[in-house]
Formats: sequence, C-alpha cells, structure tokens
Amino acid sequence: MNKRLTLILFFLISSFIGICQISISGIVLAKEDKLEIPGVRVTEKGTENETVTDMNGTFSIIVSNPDAILVFAFIGMVEKEFKLKGQNNIKVLMKSDCIKDLFDHQHIGLLANSGLLNTPIGGQFEFSFPAFFRSTTLKTALSYQTNFKENEFLNSEVELDHIIFECDYEMDLKWHYRKVSYDKDFNANAYSFESVLMFDFLNPIYIYSPGLIVGYGELSYQEFGFSNKQVFNGPVLGLRAELGKLYGSEISAKVGLFKDMIEYQGLFRFDYRKIAAFIKFYKLDSYTELSVGFGMNMTYRLKKQRK
Repeated sequence: MNKRLTLILFFLISSFIGICQISISGIVLAKEDKLEIPGVRVTEKGTENETVTDMNGTFSIIVSNPDAILVFAFIGMVEKEFKLKGQNNIKVLMKSDCIKDLFDHQHIGLLANSGLLNTPIGGQFEFSFPAFFRSTTLKTALSYQTNFKENEFLNSEVELDHIIFECDYEMDLKWHYRKVSYDKDFNANAYSFESVLMFDFLNPIYIYSPGLIVGYGELSYQEFGFSNKQVFNGPVLGLRAELGKLYGSEISAKVGLFKDMIEYQGLFRFDYRKIAAFIKFYKLDSYTELSVGFGMNMTYRLKKQRK
C-alpha cells in the first residue's frame, strides 16, 4: 500500500513539474536593421535561469510560468524586458544604446575677433555651467566689436542645451540679443527666442546631425536724426548642422523676418581640443559684417571634482 501511494505521488509530482516547465524559443533581432544578434543573455526575471542566443540569434529556455518575464541584455543595446503572456515562440527587437560624448559642460572660451568690413576690433567670451539635470547645461556667450567710432556690433546669447536628449534627436533653447550702431545711419536692437532641434537619425556621410531653428523675435529700429522708433515682430527660421567629419565643426544659417526688414545670420565654427575658430556673417539693412575669430577653449573643475 505504501509503495503504491509512493508511486502515485511520484507520478503526480512529475506531472506537476512537467506542467510547470514551459519551453520557450525565439529569436532576437536588431530593431534598426532586423539582423540577428548572437550572444544576447536571456534571463528569466527574478531567477538565475538563463541562456544565450546562438550565432543565428535564436534561443530556447525552460521557464516555470507562462506569464514569466524574460530579460534580454547585450553590450551596446538597451536592456529589454519581454512578458511572455502565454506565448512560447517569440521575436524580440532590441534597440541600439546610443552613447553621446558631450564636451560643452564646464567650458570657458576666450576669442579675439575682427569684423573685416566695419568693426575691426573685438573679442568674445563664453562660459558654460556644469550639467544640472542629466545632460542639461546653461551656456552663455558675449561678443563685442567696434571701430572705436560710430560702429558697434554686440552679440549675446543664453542657451539651455540638451533639455531633450534622446538617441535620435535633441533640443536646445536659446535667447539671443543683437545690437548694431552703424555709421550715423541707424541704431537697432533685436532679440529672439529660438529652439534648435537636431536629428541624429538622419545621418548622411558628412552631416552628422542636421537640424532646424525655429523662433520668434522683435526688432527695434531707429534712424539717426529721427526721433521715432520702429518696432517689428516676426519669426526667426534657419538650418543648422554638426559636421562629424570635421571634428567639432558646426554650420548654421538663419533669417529674421521682421516685416519690411530681413536680418541675415550665418556661422561656421571649428572646435578641436583647445583651439576655437569661426567665421560669422551678419546683415541688417545697410549694415553688413563678415567677422573672423580665433582663440582657446578651456575647461574647469569644481572643488568636489578635484578630489
């Protein structure tokens, strides 16, 4: 009797174990190109039960629960969790884990610049703060050029960089102020609020990150000899690209459409290690300036970072 009961219990337990052991098979592909990924570690979440995909990206694993969660991990890919929900043959897509190197935190720039047409003497100072939320940082820049007479050209910028920072795109916000005094002809002040959206998934061979500039601004314009001041409002539109083949180069062009007046701005900048150089173009009404600059980039460290 005891032997018969023991056999019955043995078969019941074996059947129960067999029911609880569920065979799962599947394949792991890269989301971007749909190619198989060998060597992916597949783990039943909360256990030490794991396996690895073969050269064809396929795998099989025995789990104890039809609703178990499988965790897929591979270097260079975003870790992914997959809930089975009763499935026993699955296809899993893994996304590449982008790694972006940012060198614009804790930055100081000192440049000498010269306007080749109207404002030959000038300089530019740049300062960026440490990252305060993920990769977000605050950057400032101030540029001034003059001929020590009537002509003055002032540029100042405050940027909130990387407020959105994803693998495929990122977004910056900028406040930009310009002041021009020209040859006893006119005096103008302009400011604009701009957003810069960069698209990394549009990577052609030479342009690393193309982007759009969209903003809105105000232009205050006064001719010398006249007491009335004209104020115009309008959109600011442009294009920007980071040139990956030329180290830290960037190029941008934008226009401010202020009713009867158009403000043109262009920039080509090159940053490599501690060297910085740029060419700028600016045009408003009868004032045109082509500026060149050259200087140094430096970084600073906080006291707690020196430890």
